[in-house]
Amino acid sequence: EIRQIIPRGGGRYYLLVGGYGVYRFDGHQARRVSKEGVFPEDDISVITVDASGDLWAAGRFGGIAVYQNGRWKPTAGSDPKIWQQSWRSATADDDGAVFFGAASGLVVGIEENRLKRIRVPGELPDGGVRRLVRDGSGRVFFLSGGRVVRMESEATAPRFQSFPGNVADLAVAPGGGVWAAGRWGLFRIEDNGFTEFAVDTEEHDPAFVALCFDDDGRLWVTSRSGEVHRFDGVLWMRVGNAHALGLGSVDRLIPDGGGVWAFGPGGALRKAGRWVSFGAEAFGESAVVDAARAPNGTVIALTPKNIWGYDGVASRWRRVGPTRAQAQRDTATVLSAPEGETFQCAAFDAGGRLFVGTEHRIGVLGEAGWVWISAEEGVDAVDPVAILVTDESALWVGFARDGLLRLPRKSLW
Repeated sequence: EIRQIIPRGGGRYYLLVGGYGVYRFDGHQARRVSKEGVFPEDDISVITVDASGDLWAAGRFGGIAVYQNGRWKPTAGSDPKIWQQSWRSATADDDGAVFFGAASGLVVGIEENRLKRIRVPGELPDGGVRRLVRDGSGRVFFLSGGRVVRMESEATAPRFQSFPGNVADLAVAPGGGVWAAGRWGLFRIEDNGFTEFAVDTEEHDPAFVALCFDDDGRLWVTSRSGEVHRFDGVLWMRVGNAHALGLGSVDRLIPDGGGVWAFGPGGALRKAGRWVSFGAEAFGESAVVDAARAPNGTVIALTPKNIWGYDGVASRWRRVGPTRAQAQRDTATVLSAPEGETFQCAAFDAGGRLFVGTEHRIGVLGEAGWVWISAEEGVDAVDPVAILVTDESALWVGFARDGLLRLPRKSLW
């Protein structure tokens, strides 16, 4: 994979080769000039040449260095704004300065091997995004570095909500408001802050990790210790312990009529009257990585290689198979992840179409099978971990390290 070609003059070039580093190329032979140990995981993401002809490089997982007199020299010392960024772009001006842009929105300018200026148009706390939701007013909320971030429908820069401590999950109430659960309790998000919601439980330090509202408007939350609580607007009730029921940690709560599904790496629990447990054996001995609910109430679960749908009649999970039109194109009997890739996240749009993310791309399941969104359509990042498809035909994707992406769906199909 040739990521970049930078001319050096006289028919010579620098080549950035994915997974291998930087090479000098004279039109006939290439010689590697990058060395191991300069960049985290030895992964160089971008290069440029300054006005003096010196080569600069930046790492996908941090670090910036210049190649002078046959040696690589890291720049800006141990500044965390340099070493904790995922660098995505670079350029140089005619005055000897070089500029680098990160996935988080950070831009740095370097001149004479010193950090000249830093401009942060909309930097996220840690470059990563998880749990995307949309409130009743069309605003999108997400989590980054344990903080709640809000994007207005037409905004290009995020707004940070004031919150105490780390936030672990977000959910939308029946009235369209957004609620947050975290280390220090439950909160309803307001325009200029939050309102803390008193939780009447026997746990001294619950540290909530997930929440949702069921179809009857009741609030469900689960704590780090596995305790599951339900609030009907008047009373709090303890309804079980996920650890005691065999699930272990809970990553996601999804409404199921007047009940709830609890998902974690160890499987799933369903509360519809009594608790029903589904361990890893129910999912082919694979860990559950995400789950989603369709507009018609259908709940699916993702394991690294397969999509699973719940069969309420047989009370079991089954691998999702292709439709007749899909089967005509592919002889596969189940809808598996592409070879060499694994599923990481999922979401449905208002029409019931399923969107999924693998390590390297986003796909939508259409009548004829998978349609994959490639870098040409605007998705050029790794490790998507959250997807939101809004009614206005916008596709939002949150990445583990590469920030937030918004794409108008009309530009895709």
